Amino acid sequence: MQKVEKASKTSMGSLSISHIERKAVGNDKLRVEFTLKTAQKEAVLWYLFDRSLEQYLCDDRCDTAVTALTLAAMKYGYSSIESEYPISEKLYYNLQYHVIPQLYVGGDRRISRIKIKAPLTSEVFHGPLVATGMSRGVDSFASLYEYSENFELKEYRVNALTYFQAGAHHGFDHDLGHGTESRLELFQHQLQGTIDFCKENGYPLLAVQSNIREVLLESGLFLEKYFDRTHTFRNLSIAMLFQKGIRRYYYSSTYTLNDFKLTLHADMAYYERWLIPHLSTGSIEFFQPNQDWRRIDKVEKLTRFEPCYDHLQVCLIKTGNCGKCMKCRRTLMELDAYGDEALDKFKNSFDIETYKREDRRRWFASIVEDKEKDNSEAHYFEESFLCAAEHHPELLEYMEFSKAEGIHHVKPLGRRINIRKLPSLKSDILYIASSRDLLKYVGDRGPWIAIETPDGERAYIHKDFAELLP
Repeated sequence: MQKVEKASKTSMGSLSISHIERKAVGNDKLRVEFTLKTAQKEAVLWYLFDRSLEQYLCDDRCDTAVTALTLAAMKYGYSSIESEYPISEKLYYNLQYHVIPQLYVGGDRRISRIKIKAPLTSEVFHGPLVATGMSRGVDSFASLYEYSENFELKEYRVNALTYFQAGAHHGFDHDLGHGTESRLELFQHQLQGTIDFCKENGYPLLAVQSNIREVLLESGLFLEKYFDRTHTFRNLSIAMLFQKGIRRYYYSSTYTLNDFKLTLHADMAYYERWLIPHLSTGSIEFFQPNQDWRRIDKVEKLTRFEPCYDHLQVCLIKTGNCGKCMKCRRTLMELDAYGDEALDKFKNSFDIETYKREDRRRWFASIVEDKEKDNSEAHYFEESFLCAAEHHPELLEYMEFSKAEGIHHVKPLGRRINIRKLPSLKSDILYIASSRDLLKYVGDRGPWIAIETPDGERAYIHKDFAELLP
């Protein structure tokens, strides 16, 4: 488990935002730079974007930099973030009296309880844009599906999309390694796909390139290695840079409150449903969309959302979809769980025929083990498994249960042991067995044992509650 960097016994002192400057880059680009200083070091945090977005730019205050850096500064041990430039009063209140105290607790009080020292401004803006990020993944398309033109409240409908370079374009999969595109190439190539989608569907796009990853990792001012520990701060801080234009912003969800945990050792998506509203500035409100939808629910929505069929981009390692990495595998199996008709709608986003020929049988054959692993992907496989059982049960015929030599019976260990319809703790209970019963052994795989019921049907018992007998 990754440990939170402890605040040093001797405070790192203050981190200063000493200068904010707007610079022209060529004829059609602007760059906003925030100069960061400590007693020993200096770095520049910058954001690059089309000049056409200048009308929305809010660079007269330090909201963007303070939000982007707060958690990393707490973990590195700074006592304060200071600026002569003002901070929005509501953002200051939210950070100083809600966010920072709770992050301090979530870090087991081993990080600094940082202070923000800057003038306050109560000036607010009322921009025309309601925006959400558009990476063209499942989460972002689900957000657009929810808040597009059919949403009941007109003032909450999305009318603009964003695409930010905040550190997500790492191009790495644990099994396949790194792809051939650099971080910058992935950003630029995938951005082009989002530009094409926006042109096709009539959405204005706010695209921003940033060096936030390099500042947090390589500048010497911080030591934030993991994108998932700070991604919410990174992305929402960029939206703040355009709060003269954006009045509402939806940040796509990963987890519901059922999964809530406030820990700095894991993906901050686990606690962002609490966090996100507390980053509102008075000019821009932040929300998390997708209601109580699980990932598999979002996929079902996308099977009915035609604009995404040819544009779905989930791959970790390349522009387009490799069809083999963790996210491609997950998404293909989720789509497949709703049946061939749903899967085939995405033939221009994936090589569906190769998947059916090379991967479908193999991946669904191992789903019983995959969904029980102790990793972040297991619950997605569980959702796919249960969805396939309901909508496309023939996929589960690929599951293989090996029969151990010399084993013929299964004895339940206890007085009330659940016998389930499927090898899942979320599956229906067919009946209750006890240690007095002797069940017919069919086979086992991973943590599940297949048995034959008295009616001749197959059912399942968990290995933790059973003993195999000759």
